[in-house]
Amino acid sequence: MRGETRDAGQATAHAAAVMDDVAHQDAVETEATTGSGRLHVGFVDGASSALAIEAHAPLKLLVPSPRGPVAWAYAATFGGGLVAGDRIHLEVIVGPAATAALGTQSSTKIYRAGRDADAVQELTAQVGVGATLALVPDPIACFADSRYVQRQDIVLAADASLLLIDSVTGGRSARGEHWACRRYASRNRIHRSGTLLLNDATRLDAAEGRPLPERFGRFQVFGSVVLLGPRFAVAASDLLAALALAPVERDATLLAAASPLADGAVVRLAATTTEALEHWLRRHFAPTIAGLGGDHWTRRP
Repeated sequence: MRGETRDAGQATAHAAAVMDDVAHQDAVETEATTGSGRLHVGFVDGASSALAIEAHAPLKLLVPSPRGPVAWAYAATFGGGLVAGDRIHLEVIVGPAATAALGTQSSTKIYRAGRDADAVQELTAQVGVGATLALVPDPIACFADSRYVQRQDIVLAADASLLLIDSVTGGRSARGEHWACRRYASRNRIHRSGTLLLNDATRLDAAEGRPLPERFGRFQVFGSVVLLGPRFAVAASDLLAALALAPVERDATLLAAASPLADGAVVRLAATTTEALEHWLRRHFAPTIAGLGGDHWTRRP
């Protein structure tokens, strides 16, 4: 295992700036920080094993289960979130026949932008022949006046499998925040054997069009779930069938719609609360997550 971090003084200063935003909702003025990480999981002696783990602050990688049927890892940051100018890039490699799952310790907070700069997260992943990758982070939480950009590029071998959960909340509803961010941009691109399967982009800009709260109404959380490959074929088929027959209820706390995607499915979700989203994910993905080594939502380190 290899690791590298900034010295403790820099890390403490970064965390202090983040916590000051939580306490006072003041603009955070901080020097841009660049963090990177690498997680390489291979199949060794009959088990999925973390072969390389690297993390550069403000990124942290926690790997409570480095070897077993599934190698589980969790991404975190100092202070629990990102401030303006932070930039993180994580590379994930899952070797042939291996299985890896990557989650987060909690939601990633995007704090108030005290200057004209985005907080940026980028992920690139390569999933080998017969391998499986599950990306199951908690929602991104965009606080008032925050700016955030996310890019995820995933390359799958011909028979690799992928579970991707990607969601965002409109801020801290308990503080009255409802899509008060300044900018949110996300793009997920998935390739298989040289073919682009999905290019899914979302862009929200408070400076363009109608005010964001008007556009989203009562919904506080939006997300998508992508299932691809033989490992998740049954779950994808079941979801497509179930959602095709599900009625749309007036004043429902969650709306879901599914579409076929190559050898899988993509599900779009809109929920009034994060609890409603998590309840739906637990109800529909309990068997899928159990096949990856237990209940993701209760096993965080």
